[in-house]
Amino acid sequence: MKIHEYPRPPGDTGIGLHWFPDAHHYRPNDLAAFAPELSALGVSWLAMVSDLDHTVPERFIRGLRELGIEPIVRICPPKVVYLDPERLRELCRRYASWGVHYIHVYREPNMRDTWAQWDPRALPERFMTYLLPCLETLYSIQGLIPLLTPLAPGGDYDDLRFLSWCLDIIIRLGHDYLFDKLAIGIQNYAFNKSLTWGEGGPVRWPCAQPYYTPPGCEDHVGFRLFEWYDALVRKRIGRSLPLICCENGLLIGNVEHPDFPPVDAGLHAVRTVEICRLTMEGHLPDYLFNNAFWLLACEADHPAVADRWYTPGGEPTLPLTVKALKEAEKLPRPMPSPWPQEITMLLSPVPDQVQAEDDKVITLPLEEYLKGVLPKELGTEAPKEALKAMAVAARGYAVAAILGPRHGHHAAVCNTRHCQVWSPNHHPVTDQAVEDTKGRVPIYGGRPVATYYFGHCDGHTRNSEDVWRQALPYCRSVPCLCGYESLYGHGVGLCQRGAVEMARRGVTWPQILAHYYTGLAVWSPRSVITPTLSEVSLASRWEMDVERHPGPPVIAGRLPSPGITITMADEWGNAIQTASGSKAQHGEGGFEVMAWGAGCYTITFLDAAFQLKMDQQGVFLTFRRQAPILRP
Repeated sequence: MKIHEYPRPPGDTGIGLHWFPDAHHYRPNDLAAFAPELSALGVSWLAMVSDLDHTVPERFIRGLRELGIEPIVRICPPKVVYLDPERLRELCRRYASWGVHYIHVYREPNMRDTWAQWDPRALPERFMTYLLPCLETLYSIQGLIPLLTPLAPGGDYDDLRFLSWCLDIIIRLGHDYLFDKLAIGIQNYAFNKSLTWGEGGPVRWPCAQPYYTPPGCEDHVGFRLFEWYDALVRKRIGRSLPLICCENGLLIGNVEHPDFPPVDAGLHAVRTVEICRLTMEGHLPDYLFNNAFWLLACEADHPAVADRWYTPGGEPTLPLTVKALKEAEKLPRPMPSPWPQEITMLLSPVPDQVQAEDDKVITLPLEEYLKGVLPKELGTEAPKEALKAMAVAARGYAVAAILGPRHGHHAAVCNTRHCQVWSPNHHPVTDQAVEDTKGRVPIYGGRPVATYYFGHCDGHTRNSEDVWRQALPYCRSVPCLCGYESLYGHGVGLCQRGAVEMARRGVTWPQILAHYYTGLAVWSPRSVITPTLSEVSLASRWEMDVERHPGPPVIAGRLPSPGITITMADEWGNAIQTASGSKAQHGEGGFEVMAWGAGCYTITFLDAAFQLKMDQQGVFLTFRRQAPILRP
């Protein structure tokens, strides 16, 4: 499964909480007491503890699903012990039939107190002898996503080493098929550190060592733990897996790091809301699915009583956090892109040379690649809306090339005009246009398409089949107000100079794209937009001069450029088509047709329409285009 194919709740905010820390609060009145609070907090995920003897009831699960909440079921026996696979299978089948997708077995196996007999020697191997049969059981059940057991950050056995060993064991024992629909459990507590602690992962902080962080260095134990886990997963299996949060947040009174203040109620509220904002606004990676703030509620005699947000009866015990999160704007998380976010590029040292012996292939993040394309393809002086339109068109071209590489097995694209010109040099203006349209991909019929573009046209773009063999339904000839009399480039798709002129006249980037790409939609991380052509209707002012002369009833004439389709229809419904440039003796844009006889004829081309009265003589028509204007 790809990241975007894993289940998520409707209107997913990424906000989650951990239910009570035990398996004894699943009565109907428990959910009834908290349902309004969960909705007001914007909760989309809820982690819940259970075991084989104390299960989460069907009514409770279905109640969560009715609230639009994704349950995460945690089957946590007190110690790591053998679990009967058939008993586990029967239970998890029931969970799946009730709407559960995510289940993990055991809890924090890198901690001493989860083992009846602690022996750190070969601990991951011992643990995987228990876990692998459980993962296989969960994997076999339709609709379930097995989670690799979440580890304690740091832990009595370093969690990074433990996770690395677990992944290696899965591969070594030939169970790597599990990765097809496996997810990783994570407990990325922020503790009292800043939310940026450890940002950049092991690439930025190679100085970090297990249980030792030198001065000036940062380790993985913090909110950004997900970056460290993902780096480890990608190194082992070559791609990201979903990280499902089972516990995280801040703990009242925590002083994990002596250089930061302890967590009090005020800091708890501010940081919790900030985590939710980062999640909802798309500042966190797609592979991190959710939060699961510890802890919704517990009894007064429970050891975690200082961390609870509410009493069992629903009274807030962290009122600042509850109030701040209720008042925060709730947004659905951006959807993960269904398309690859990296591009391979054939880097040629010789400008305009498609491939040479000393070329090399590099891999770049897609958005980073586009920041090197935009300054070369449109420059930095164009209006913002033109730059945005160009950024989306260039992204569409790139995604189509990723899905259908233009250089075969070598690379998706090259850095020359054969594909899109690229250089490593960025500019703040064009970088901003890429950021402003981040993730937006042109689609037609639900699939990404190659959004071709070119320098400038001669007043109209071309149908793709008039230039190449294939008729692309979204590349139709349209009028253009670029102001040039000659064609530069192939003429198919977006005219860059025309886009600049439209932007100068106040047309927005979606409208520019809608004008040049017929029927195109734009996929974005939050929705799919389909601008309508009526929003960008263009009117061109044309004049027609008529010269009449004796002879047969021939309609001849010329347009400013060749390749323009002309339709002539009489008042009885007869029609004929020709094209400018088909009769060279009348000039570059010359044409000629025989009229059916005397009468009134309607002549249409591009966005122009004229009526012509014919009698028993010939006419010569000269069309001149005045400066086009935007129709209000």
